[in-house]
Amino acid sequence: MTSNLVNIKGDSFEFYKAGIFNRPYLITQNGQFKGYPFRTYGYSGYEGGYSDHFPVYIFLVKPL
Repeated sequence: MTSNLVNIKGDSFEFYKAGIFNRPYLITQNGQFKGYPFRTYGYSGYEGGYSDHFPVYIFLVKPL
């Protein structure tokens, strides 16, 4: 972690955990790319999905 990310206005935070946000509505349900992210654009143009990758998230905690 960089100090700019974990030290905000004198408060210090620590990395707790990270994850991948992959809810069913973000996943292609059938076809050649079943199980992959539901893309916004594909070979045939606009597909109506969200992204070509799953979002990631992190939890930062502030020690007491």
